[in-house]
Amino acid sequence: MSNVNGFRNKLKLFLSNIDNNDLTYFKHCREVVDEFPDDLIDFSMFKTNIKEIMDEFDRRFVDFDRMKDSIVLYRNPMNSVIEQQESKYQMELCDLQADTVFQTRKEVGPEFFKLLDKERFPNLRSFGQKITSMFGSSYVCESAFSTMKHVKNQLRNKLTDVSLAHLLRLGTTDMNVDIHALVSAAECPQKSH
Repeated sequence: MSNVNGFRNKLKLFLSNIDNNDLTYFKHCREVVDEFPDDLIDFSMFKTNIKEIMDEFDRRFVDFDRMKDSIVLYRNPMNSVIEQQESKYQMELCDLQADTVFQTRKEVGPEFFKLLDKERFPNLRSFGQKITSMFGSSYVCESAFSTMKHVKNQLRNKLTDVSLAHLLRLGTTDMNVDIHALVSAAECPQKSH
């Protein structure tokens, strides 16, 4: 999530820079200005492109925006703002955050939620399992973002929601394929008698 928000912040910064004719992060535009110092070159036409990228980015990550409070709770339940969480978690969070045993724990994510007693923290424990199951593990979550970043760089112009979903599934699936065995099986098909 931090990568997503970081990129959003960069897009906002780029938009602001273009508004102020600040080309700090636009090396090639700066080179053009340096090459033609007497000409007034207007780069504001690129604002439309940046806004389109921002809109597309917002569209693709709308689900993560809806889950913002849940992600904060999942990452660090001991420091999450109780009032910002769903009411079914609030009383359990009050007890959890006041518990000195949990205040000293260093575990995060799925490892933290495994520590919660089923009887004392049923809603929070269930919440932790739900969020963990969405990503399988923090590794899969990080792997998904890394894969998506790589795929979007490589295939930006050809990418659709469907193809992105397929590529993410391939990139985050832990499956080993024995190519040689498959080829051998295809070369020597079984014959029926």
